[in-house]
Amino acid sequence: MRRLLLGLALAVLAAGCGGAPVTEGEAFAGRWQSIGFGTYLVIGSSDVDLYEHTSISCGKVLEGSAEGISAVASIVDGQLVIDDGGRIVRYDPVEELPAGCEDPFPSEDPVETFAVLGATMVDHYAFLDERDPDFADRHAEIATRLTSASTDQELFEAVTEVLRPLADPQVRLIVNNDAILPDGRVWAAVETPTVVSQLRVRIQTATGLSDFDIVEGGPVVTGLLPGGAGYIGLTSFAWLDEEPEEAERMLARALDGLLSKLGDAPGLVIDVRANPGGFRDQALLIASRFVPEERVVVRHEARVGGTDDYVDAGSATVTPMPTGVYQDPVVVLIGPGTVGAAELLLFLTVYDSNCSAE
Repeated sequence: MRRLLLGLALAVLAAGCGGAPVTEGEAFAGRWQSIGFGTYLVIGSSDVDLYEHTSISCGKVLEGSAEGISAVASIVDGQLVIDDGGRIVRYDPVEELPAGCEDPFPSEDPVETFAVLGATMVDHYAFLDERDPDFADRHAEIATRLTSASTDQELFEAVTEVLRPLADPQVRLIVNNDAILPDGRVWAAVETPTVVSQLRVRIQTATGLSDFDIVEGGPVVTGLLPGGAGYIGLTSFAWLDEEPEEAERMLARALDGLLSKLGDAPGLVIDVRANPGGFRDQALLIASRFVPEERVVVRHEARVGGTDDYVDAGSATVTPMPTGVYQDPVVVLIGPGTVGAAELLLFLTVYDSNCSAE
């Protein structure tokens, strides 16, 4: 709970493993400041450091090998351009990093941590004034209750109190402290309705399914419904215990394994009634089995820190599987727990006449 981390391709890159020295970073060597997104990069011939910054803070959050950087990076008109699967992050060169970037980070001081949270939201959260015009005043009032001696529990309560009025299910905290969140590691700014929690349990235990498979470590259940239709239940698009690429491989294996079993089955049910979203690429991976033609599905803009300006940040495209798409009827189940990437999957699948939403 001590920091907020952007899910950029560079985050994966900078977590690279050890091994023989590489020099792949030489073409991109230097110090770079992102336009939007609130990050700095320091690239050497063999290593990459990723920093997060706000108007009051800067700190290194990841470091690692430059191996693989050329797969996501390019230099265009003097800018470093990172392509995160369609989402584009542009960096301008800078001479030096801001003061304080090399200080210990994340801070162990609850007062400083809470201040950085507030600056992060004010600088980088899109449409904050429209969504929560009282945020700054509320943050200032809650900050007066914290001291350097405040406990993790007290800090957690302050953070959730300031974020909850956003009512944004995509604002979440990952908390590695069982004493604070005994029932799970993720807190969201919108409480999960009881019916959604109960539904998630039923999906995860494959209630009523035959020939079912529950993907170990992942929020995916596949099986057959009475009558023979296929079923895939997806309770999240955020596999916290897996690297993104491995999570996508596991998801693809589960889905393709189910589709290969269906044969003369009357169709397929995709259940996202208890899915609070997560990684967009996982939703696109599923959609690629059902969308008949390539199309741009998302256009991104990034807020330029501390301003009301936004810059183009690329787009995302879904491409049909080269082996062909599933042709039989598909029903997508949605409900009050369908959020974010799950909503994107709904849009993509019902766009095709073979699919319907319930």
